[in-house]
Amino acid sequence: MTANNLVIVRAGKNSLHNHWLDQAPETRSWDLIVSYFDKEAFDSHQEQPGVKKLYYEGGKWSGIYDAIERTNSLRSYEYFWCPDDDIYSKGENINEMFITAKKWNLELCQPALTNASFFFHFIVTQCHAFDLRFTNFVEVMLPCISCNYMIDIMPIIKSRHTGVGLDLIWGTPTLNPKNAVAVLDKTPMAHTRPVGAVLKGVVNSMGQPQRKMRNQLLEDFGFHRRPDQVALAGVVQGELIDDPEAVYKLMIDSYEETAIHYQNPALALERLNQIKESYKNQIAALNDFTITRKDFNRLIAEENCGVIEVNVEKDRNSKATRKNTIQNGKINLQKSNLLQRMLNIFSLK
Repeated sequence: MTANNLVIVRAGKNSLHNHWLDQAPETRSWDLIVSYFDKEAFDSHQEQPGVKKLYYEGGKWSGIYDAIERTNSLRSYEYFWCPDDDIYSKGENINEMFITAKKWNLELCQPALTNASFFFHFIVTQCHAFDLRFTNFVEVMLPCISCNYMIDIMPIIKSRHTGVGLDLIWGTPTLNPKNAVAVLDKTPMAHTRPVGAVLKGVVNSMGQPQRKMRNQLLEDFGFHRRPDQVALAGVVQGELIDDPEAVYKLMIDSYEETAIHYQNPALALERLNQIKESYKNQIAALNDFTITRKDFNRLIAEENCGVIEVNVEKDRNSKATRKNTIQNGKINLQKSNLLQRMLNIFSLK
């Protein structure tokens, strides 16, 4: 597998990943790892060029960690896309998503959800006025993650079976979120099943209610409440709009035209009204939930946690030191204090 980008899907019997493979392999800018959590689906997998199958019994994010480590893929790709297996898209749309992420030098992004999708977070549904919107939020359902940022969050996802709470904090580590995090409205994809229908019951049955997990995560990152989800800038027909007020108006106008066509129009209108009522206050309060990338990495790996420091070979004659990365294809973790608490929050063990 030799493409520039990697798609990793945790797949069951009803996975939609075969719809993504509608192009000739040589036209795809991405390789695919299908990491099955269902043994029957794994056994019935049919080999295809540019596609690798794995079997792992854990959850989504621990499975993604396992796939990256087992295939030694962390430093081999520019971007990683980690969708749920109920995302419907065509291969060319995935190509365009990666092109957009690279063009705007995004660290974290996601394709918008089509208006017919099952959704929970309204801000990630498609807003037709925009090519993309720079936000402080990307959902765990289908994130596209840069290589550098994946290196940073690998210690977190190692023991994490679910995505509960991760999307509350991974859009925050920058002083200027509009330059790093985005929802891609021109490459929308469909979410075909109800959100969290199975996960909520599983998490609660294991004695770790989702709300408790989220609240503990916010506390560890010093947030006094759940961060608001806002769009601070956007791109319209290739032109950057850098004024939050203008972005807000365009977004509201666009959503008002399309809300009635959503899979759940009543819910869409309810969420739209919430945006109308609170958006200005959300922008004003955004600094309460913004931390620097340096502080984000420190919370994960430094100070009370001990420094994770390894050597990464850049070429035959030089080496670069990087924190939170890999050595000989393996993640090197020193777990204590805050980092250990974070890993406990993220794990269902």
